[in-house]
Amino acid sequence: NAVESLAHVDVLCLDKTGTLTANRINLNTVQPLGEITEAAAKHALSVYAASTAAGNRTSEAIAEALPGAKQPVVAEAPFSSARKWSALAFDGKGTGDAKDGEVDLPAAPLKGVYVLGAPEMLLSHLPADKKWQPTALAWTAKGERVLVFAYSPDIGQFTGGSDKPVLPAKLTPIALISFTDELRPDAKETLEGFRQAGIQIKIISGDNPQTVAALAQQAGLGSEDEPLNLLSGPELAAYDGAHFDTAVEQTDIFGRITPEQKQHIVRSL
Repeated sequence: NAVESLAHVDVLCLDKTGTLTANRINLNTVQPLGEITEAAAKHALSVYAASTAAGNRTSEAIAEALPGAKQPVVAEAPFSSARKWSALAFDGKGTGDAKDGEVDLPAAPLKGVYVLGAPEMLLSHLPADKKWQPTALAWTAKGERVLVFAYSPDIGQFTGGSDKPVLPAKLTPIALISFTDELRPDAKETLEGFRQAGIQIKIISGDNPQTVAALAQQAGLGSEDEPLNLLSGPELAAYDGAHFDTAVEQTDIFGRITPEQKQHIVRSL
């Protein structure tokens, strides 16, 4: 029955992680930002990964590369595919002495709110001087997943009792982080088979569209003669009705897409 149904398929929608790629995520680079030392940035990251109760492949990759000691957590916002960030709040009551509000992070324990998320989702909370952006763009162009790790001493706003977690208004960037994931060994051959069968491939992902496009090109999708058309979730949100349908039909790579947008894309198709 499934094979017979597939004979009628003319568009195949895939996600990226674990489908196009093997879901073997590795921490690649930790680049400290501002006046933060590399040792302090890596220490904070290691504690963050060790202390989260809602682990995922990203936190597991950090913990594997940077083993750290678990510390008490006051509040946690697990990663959400809708908001594209996660956060932990620490009160500094672990071992050692913490100094609230220091620019260079305390060695141990952590105190404040620590956030790990997609750069574009944290931009409005970060300082205006964003010299790290060209580096982030260069990494995404290579197919790497890029996140920003940031900090605020203001625990109150984050733990204020709202139904939805609220980020502190001002975050201090700690580090720019990149992750790598490898293509499935048979991805290129499989996608070529679909192409020869006349089936159009669309990739719908929560990751940065440039990152997804770079991996898609490595898998053989797109060319200089037929470049891939990219669209981000925030851009797609500006369309409705017939304009939405046209955008979906003409787009190959969707990035930073929410679960609700994924449903809307499939209904449109």
